[in-house]
Amino acid sequence: MKGSDKNAGSEYRTLSKMGFISLEEVDAEEAAILLSSTNRPTAYERPAKKPRCVVKVESEQVELLAWAEYHLHPELLGGLHRAGFTTPTEVQKQVLSTVLSTGGERRDVLGSAPTGSGKTLAFLLPILHNILSNPTETLAALIVVPTRELALQIKEHLDKVAPPTIHSVTLVGGLSQEKQERLLGYAPHIIIGTPGRLAEVLSASTTLQTQLSQLQYLVLDEADRLCEKGHFKDLDTILELVHSKPNKARRTFLFSATLSPQVGALRKKLRFNDRKPTIIKVGNANPVSLEHYKLACLADDKLTWLCAILKQSGRGRTLVFVNTIELVRDLASTLQLLGLPAGSLHAQMQQRQRLKSLDRFRAHSDAVLVTSDVAARGLDIPNVQMIVHFHVPKVADVFAHRSGRTARADSVGISIAMVAPHESSLFHKVSANISMHEYTKVSLSDADNYRKAAALAEKIRKMENKESKATRNKSWEEKAAEALGVDLDFGAVKSKNNIDDDGETEQAKKNQQIQIQKLKSQLDEMLNKH
Repeated sequence: MKGSDKNAGSEYRTLSKMGFISLEEVDAEEAAILLSSTNRPTAYERPAKKPRCVVKVESEQVELLAWAEYHLHPELLGGLHRAGFTTPTEVQKQVLSTVLSTGGERRDVLGSAPTGSGKTLAFLLPILHNILSNPTETLAALIVVPTRELALQIKEHLDKVAPPTIHSVTLVGGLSQEKQERLLGYAPHIIIGTPGRLAEVLSASTTLQTQLSQLQYLVLDEADRLCEKGHFKDLDTILELVHSKPNKARRTFLFSATLSPQVGALRKKLRFNDRKPTIIKVGNANPVSLEHYKLACLADDKLTWLCAILKQSGRGRTLVFVNTIELVRDLASTLQLLGLPAGSLHAQMQQRQRLKSLDRFRAHSDAVLVTSDVAARGLDIPNVQMIVHFHVPKVADVFAHRSGRTARADSVGISIAMVAPHESSLFHKVSANISMHEYTKVSLSDADNYRKAAALAEKIRKMENKESKATRNKSWEEKAAEALGVDLDFGAVKSKNNIDDDGETEQAKKNQQIQIQKLKSQLDEMLNKH
């Protein structure tokens, strides 16, 4: 053991009981730093020599030199190690240096960072460190995000690195409000939510309203999307509650992919405690590890070319973006018929369906997810190797954020834009500042190999859709009659659906099913040849 004074010995014994530190590895100065949960310093002074950072994780001594200079709480360091975060990213370094290593002089941050840069942990780590170092039984942080998926993703990140003593709750639409309100009774330290549900719950709770005015941290993530139509009124309600009383202790973090004029308008509504918030800009929306490609083809041939692209071996997880929800459903169904592990994601799906779809996508190394732009922002979907723009988006910002789902955290990825003749001028507009290459890994002969299979799969899908629609219509009529307490006029229903007394349409339905099975067998034979 280094050092000889009695106080140092007491600190070593405390650290040993806590199980975080190797007694042979530290001196008195380092022990004082790592005892943040006991001493709760209000300033963070770097020692003259290079700091050490040793934590005990499951009886193993682990040194985390990359995190040493930020003097994070030992329990938080253990969580970072267990979650595999061995080195801070650039945005994490800048935020931690600003809000922790400056002795608390800088409180407010405006951050601009691309997806995959690690900005979620950049704002979570200071919050968690402060709660662990200064235990509280009341609400310490409110994190406002534009989508349910992003809220649940942040909760997942938080749970990975935080000890179980940190309680957090998500307040989002699509899930049981009653259950969420019940969880609030456990006095969470952190609330993560979307504007609509937050405004609804907070407005009805005077206890939460009081706690909001005493917040230690207010975080607005994906602020450019929070500025979109539909969030204004609810966000204003939340900010009014947060700002209802002066609070010099509150820190405000605003993060956005871009600091646009809309974000500037939102910034004016915030009451920062710093005279000038620290502005942090990291990276760009088009990292060098992301390669952009264009594939010119006829609109009617897009399915054929897409099938050829997705049938490549070793392509990895792939996101396929389309512009309409209807096509999300149709394209996913067709790709499934073509033997691809395809799922769908769009805004009209129930929350549980969306989560299941994301889980299935994450679980399969070659999965395909057909999606609308609901997945283009905020979601953390790891190890996506390929992006396909089945439709060209209408604005450059959406094109960039779609593409930003890959090549994250220094990984390599490719983005392929399928461009029909009528989309050429729009494509040039949205990709004007991007280095673009022609996609040549799939040839015309490769596409021709799948032309008949793609056409047959589309035919089967349309037949199945027609059959399913007829079943849904009949079910709706029966349910409506039951709800009204009247007898259903089966004669009228039969007439409407061309059903005669001999049941000819019922036989036609069976014939249709037999025909579909025959076509599916033909499709399987075609696919087995490739």
